Amino acid sequence: MANGWIGPRITTPWEWQMILVQAMLMLLVRILGVPATAAVPPVVEPFAQAGHVAGSPMGASVRQTISVDSWVGDFIPAVLSVPAGPVPEQGFPACLVLHGSGGLLRENGPGTPCGPQLEGNFEALLQMFESLGVVVLAPNSFARDPLFCEDNDEDYFGFVPPPFHNPGDGTPQRDDAYSARRLQTRVLDAGAALRQLQEMPSVDPHRLCVVGTSNGGSVALVLAANATGRHASQFANIAVQRPLESASHYLERQLAFANYPLLPADPEALFDTLPVLKFGHAISPGCFLRRMIPTADPDSVSVIDWPRDFFHPEAARDGYVATELHVDMGSQDEVPDHCRIDGIRHRQASAYQDAFGINPARWLPLEHPGFGHDLLGDNPAILEKTRALTIHHFFESIFSDGLESSAEPFASKTRSGPVTGAAPVRRARLSSPVRHEEP
Repeated sequence: MANGWIGPRITTPWEWQMILVQAMLMLLVRILGVPATAAVPPVVEPFAQAGHVAGSPMGASVRQTISVDSWVGDFIPAVLSVPAGPVPEQGFPACLVLHGSGGLLRENGPGTPCGPQLEGNFEALLQMFESLGVVVLAPNSFARDPLFCEDNDEDYFGFVPPPFHNPGDGTPQRDDAYSARRLQTRVLDAGAALRQLQEMPSVDPHRLCVVGTSNGGSVALVLAANATGRHASQFANIAVQRPLESASHYLERQLAFANYPLLPADPEALFDTLPVLKFGHAISPGCFLRRMIPTADPDSVSVIDWPRDFFHPEAARDGYVATELHVDMGSQDEVPDHCRIDGIRHRQASAYQDAFGINPARWLPLEHPGFGHDLLGDNPAILEKTRALTIHHFFESIFSDGLESSAEPFASKTRSGPVTGAAPVRRARLSSPVRHEEP
């Protein structure tokens, strides 16, 4: 029978429960003559209203699908996993998990709704966090259309929805303009999801992280960086040329966002009230970031004069410690090139670090020889590293006694404030700036 089965795979107790419920409903229809429309409850679109949609027991955690009120002005579904049992006095630590261009859910064929199973890499990530008792929120940015499972394949890209592609943008194309709109949209989605985590009564807002792969890794870089709100506010505002932006780049941005929806609120004010992440883990990210974070060259632009326009992990503020940002990339993968030694993001972060005397380093890229783009799926060390970072930052005793409060000073209570100095922090370093992994 297994060889002849071509339907969807049933892999969880929740899916078997749903099948049994449906069978019982159909039996009720036959016995009582109840119309099928009355017997089957209506389907609730997860992005049509906020709140719980469906629950699924998963080991020591409970998964459910909720809605996130995106800062773009619409709703997107998200998978939420919460540890079962009593909530600790300080709350659970939590992590935002961001999918890549391959999507969050498994594909069932073009023209067929995605899921309900997670893609293998994200299932592994969630199970790892669940084993540690960490709340996980995984927003599904692509689910604005249930048939838009990924954007790497033309058969799925034909279903690309707004605001990734909008009326007036012409024929959908996976070009630089689309990439810019995708990054802006997903950063706004991630900011809204982080706000939702921050406001959950069961979550400790001082123990938060972000993990993203591929395009989700790009979003993680932006979310964990300084001045995120400034960049998100300026990027889609085509009425104003940005500081340090050339005329040609301004024109490109105007064309990309000509038909983008008007945002309901200023992103800068929204991002400036978010908590600072304990750590970020960007796996195989695209690091150019479509110039959402400016590409100011430290050889010609002073980081002292333009600290908010240089990429670097966010500084401590408002009682939160500074972000430690890890980037893992395969040596055979060209996508993260701008995070390598001669790439603009590494050069910016290094210049920022040197200018403000940040020690120990919080920008921590690492290259893995012989690996390509699917680093999380192909290299078991990556998942283990995420696990080690989670234990290190969320559970080790040194991080529960307040010693991290000695992190570098900050000049402003907003995300856009530059770092003005640094003090030693009692923190073990899990890796050093860009180097090749030991064989």
